[in-house]
Amino acid sequence: MAIPSVIQDQDPADPLLLLPIPEQLPFSPVSGLPAIVSAIDAYLTDAVSSDVPSMPVIASVIRQATRNAQSLLNAARAGAAEAREELDQVDVRLREVEYERDRVRKETEKCLRYEPIHSAMDSPSVETFFEKVEPSMIEQLSPTHEDHQQTLTITRLEHELEEILKREAQAAQLTKDRDAYIRAKKEIKMKTDAVDVHLGNFAKTANAVGSKVKDVAEVHAPTVSVSSGPS
Repeated sequence: MAIPSVIQDQDPADPLLLLPIPEQLPFSPVSGLPAIVSAIDAYLTDAVSSDVPSMPVIASVIRQATRNAQSLLNAARAGAAEAREELDQVDVRLREVEYERDRVRKETEKCLRYEPIHSAMDSPSVETFFEKVEPSMIEQLSPTHEDHQQTLTITRLEHELEEILKREAQAAQLTKDRDAYIRAKKEIKMKTDAVDVHLGNFAKTANAVGSKVKDVAEVHAPTVSVSSGPS
């Protein structure tokens, strides 16, 4: 039997590749290889000896070792595929964590650079604020409280918001009154224009009637003759 000098790659259709993975994996055949090699050497040296295993027995042992090795290889490949899939999932989760980390870092930097808007507002001083609010509210803002400064700032902003809303309501009412005044002014102007037109028409009619009366008076007026006295 000719022994091949080169080991070719395993064919994808090799039945050994399709061997199911047993629940209990076999032991590695590496430890039994020296015994197989010794049996082959003994068979090649003295094949007729009764102590030497026959070739079918040696071939059976080799096939069993090959099957065990292939089962271990298939199990290793399956384990590698599962590990690769798990690694991909871990990589995806790692990327998500890195993304969230970067996002949180950016938000943290924004928070560190944050400057309260009310600090730039032209709001009344604390003394002016205390003069406007009721004494009961001042008692609630006692400096003994731990969050005194925060509560004071919030209360001042709320009070300023109320004042702004009041001014906006007043401005809205003034705007409404102005619009009503403009509408009334337009209506008065329209009525005045209508009266002017009516008076103009009345003046024209009066002039026309006066002219006709004058003409009639001139036509029907009696003629008075002046006679001379006796000569």
